[in-house]
Amino acid sequence: MARVRRASRESGSQPSPPSPPPSPPAGPCGLRPWACDTTDLLTPAAPGGDDIDTEAATPPLIPAHEHGPEPADLAETLLPLALSQPARALTRARDLLAATPSPYDASVAHQAAGIVLRERGDHPAALTELRAARRAARRVGGPRGSAREGDVLATYGAALAAAGRPATALRVLAEAERLTPPAGRPRLLLRRGFVRHETGRSREAVADLDAAAAGSATLGDRLWEARARNLAAAVRLTLGEHERAGRDARAAQALLDDLGQQLEAAAAVLNRGYAALVAGDLPGALALLDEVAARYRALGEDPPEVALDRAEVLLVAGLSREAVDAADALLAALPASSPVRPDALLLAARAALAVGDPATARRRAGDAARRLTARGRTGAVARADLLRLEADEALLRAGTSAARWARVAADAGDVAVRLRAAGLPGEADARLLQARAATRAARPADARAALLAAALTRRSGAPLPRAAGWLAAALLAREEGDRRGLRHAVRRGLAAVDEHRATLGDLELRALAAGRGEELARLGAADALAHGRPLELLRWAERWRATALTGAAAPPADPALAADAAALRDVTRRLGAADEGEAVVLRREQARLEGAVRRHHRRLRGAATPDADGTDRALAALAEHDVALLHLVEVDGTLHLVTRQGGRWRRRTVGPLDEALAATSAAAFALRRAAHGRRVDPVAVGARLQAAVLGAVDPGGERVLVVPPARLLSVPWSLLPALGDREVAVCPSLAAWDRARRRPDEPGPTVLVTGPGLSTQLREATLVERVHAGATALAGPGATVEATLAALDGARLAHVAAHGRLRRDAPLFSALDLADGPLHVHDLQRLRRAPTELVLSACESGGVTAVGAGEALGLVTTLLGLGTRTVVAGVAEVNDGATVTVMARLHAAVAAGAGPAAALRDVRRACRDDPLDAATAAAFTAWGA
Repeated sequence: MARVRRASRESGSQPSPPSPPPSPPAGPCGLRPWACDTTDLLTPAAPGGDDIDTEAATPPLIPAHEHGPEPADLAETLLPLALSQPARALTRARDLLAATPSPYDASVAHQAAGIVLRERGDHPAALTELRAARRAARRVGGPRGSAREGDVLATYGAALAAAGRPATALRVLAEAERLTPPAGRPRLLLRRGFVRHETGRSREAVADLDAAAAGSATLGDRLWEARARNLAAAVRLTLGEHERAGRDARAAQALLDDLGQQLEAAAAVLNRGYAALVAGDLPGALALLDEVAARYRALGEDPPEVALDRAEVLLVAGLSREAVDAADALLAALPASSPVRPDALLLAARAALAVGDPATARRRAGDAARRLTARGRTGAVARADLLRLEADEALLRAGTSAARWARVAADAGDVAVRLRAAGLPGEADARLLQARAATRAARPADARAALLAAALTRRSGAPLPRAAGWLAAALLAREEGDRRGLRHAVRRGLAAVDEHRATLGDLELRALAAGRGEELARLGAADALAHGRPLELLRWAERWRATALTGAAAPPADPALAADAAALRDVTRRLGAADEGEAVVLRREQARLEGAVRRHHRRLRGAATPDADGTDRALAALAEHDVALLHLVEVDGTLHLVTRQGGRWRRRTVGPLDEALAATSAAAFALRRAAHGRRVDPVAVGARLQAAVLGAVDPGGERVLVVPPARLLSVPWSLLPALGDREVAVCPSLAAWDRARRRPDEPGPTVLVTGPGLSTQLREATLVERVHAGATALAGPGATVEATLAALDGARLAHVAAHGRLRRDAPLFSALDLADGPLHVHDLQRLRRAPTELVLSACESGGVTAVGAGEALGLVTTLLGLGTRTVVAGVAEVNDGATVTVMARLHAAVAAGAGPAAALRDVRRACRDDPLDAATAAAFTAWGA
């Protein structure tokens, strides 16, 4: 959720003199223009704590007489220093006060000290200093004293708001306005804008801030113009106006950089990063957050807002578990009184909800709501209440009374009204929740009204909020029996998610972004299923399947990325031989380096958009080349098979997806037993597997293409009796198969790579090399990651024999072990032209992890996305000795002119009389075309 960052509210129109960066201030550093938990424990207050302070409250802290001249520019030098170099400013203020200054100088010194203390979160001490500053200003007398008092009161009002007393702050600012001359009005408007935002009057706040920026520009006050623009950017972000917010923040940053106000310039970059995030530009947001972190490190500061925004990016990107960890770490580091804590609690609640922990989400949302209510942040309270209701929905069980659901619906409707009144995003989500609850409460009219309200948001705003509006429109069309309207709404909603995903170049982020369209795609598929339209069912599945593989970007030549990747390889290699104590340290370093590599890739922008015609081309090519299609679709936990027989499309129900997954695990276990020499009957295992994943079906052709859902891609398909004697290819989508089959048969070398630690040593490579005379061979110390990538680039045929590592927790760090460490999936993205055909003779090299909705990540899917036509890879653990036999026969068939899928069929036929060889051959799959 957007927060108002440091957009300074203090006097001083010129930058402070250059000096070395200050040491970090004691206590939490502050980007804190919002309320915090600290209460005013100082001067006795009127009932309700509404003291504005008078001189009689405490004795004067300075003598009434003056010593020495009053430097006319003191306010213009010391006050800006309070934000650009707070430690230095506080020292100068203390030194000045110790020298019995004039009332004017003392007023400025106390004001500067109050600003520093307020920004540190020490509100009681800050308010004490500002009261002293006012008392000193009153002693100045005349117009100059009135102007000084007005400026102090404006600062005091902002400090009261920061201390959680916005109503008192507005009264103080009204008094300040009476004392402020016209030239000081822009600064007063800035402070009033901040306080108005704190009290939920954000539209009025923006008007004040725009006027403050314009007035400051007219007066030539560039520093305060920058401050007004930066605060306006922060407020606009809470209103969902990300484009204007980004422009304001860029303008503020340019001014602040030019003025040398480094700390405030960093805050402007932080606002730019959040604007990019709200706009759906995740790579841009990550790059700006990295810049912000570097700027703050150079200044010796580590504000919690940077960690908060980075956690927000993780959550928006779909990296929910990482977001939970980041939010938990931030909450553990924040003191209870931190003004960042309510926002951190909101983020932690959202992350908990995303990982399926509604109890934690409800508890944290409730805590955030209480803190925000105490500060008068009404819009943020509405967001917290929405999170609490979403958690309630997840916690309520079947059998919950209609009356309870009716209360949830009413509360969600109230939240939607409050969000709309505050001009904040999230109304569509609240209305969708209201509709679901009203439906469960048997109130169809209320549900329809909520969907109508939610659908109104579908044509404006950022892509993901528009997608929520289109989801509402689709649900409404379904209830009204409007199939045409439903299909239109689903297409438009998925197009909005595509728009969001088009900005992403990282494979993992693209895959996770697909989850944003899952409910829309399921609506389309369920509609086709309900109306008996097999081809429509297939098309809806294809619309949202394996689309992340196109549009991923190759990382640029980046020395920092290369260094981190090399260090990661070395650490991973050393882990294999480390003792227990060293392994703890190495695993910690491995996690750090994996995070660094991820950050490099997540900044990449998308390179292409999905191919809308790929499915149609594939269907035509299948018919032309007499390839039988077995297309599996999962709808609401049930597996369906779509086939084309006798020119007609047909659908049959296979069974529960859970049973198919269980049978797949059992088959993998059986193949693993066979790899270790245990006797296994491949025919019996295959028959049980076929019953669960395919059913009793005759593909009806010699060549078969299997297109399963992501979670079934790693099934050993050739183990099935219906497929074992056929030329079988497996692909994550029809569009992916179409791309693979259209890969031209370009000339190139044959490459053989052997990794370390194989029990067969070089025997496999020697046998394969006999078949492919003149092949480039890498083995021993020469088979490094860089050498292998250079050899694979542009190869016609490549064979890699190595141990494989499948990382289900981090699929893009799945790897092949080479001489100097692992070759990760991330490394493959550096290939300019992937090999035309590639054989991965490695255990589980064909393993993939289902991510998002309909996406699968792993070595094989990455290579297909990069343009490899066919990949032969194992989906289970294999025996090294039997693999040599299988690979020798496979390459003999390929050299004789067979394609990889046909060659694998021939190998299976040749191995059927030897149980170990047969199990090993069945563990390999031909992917692609």
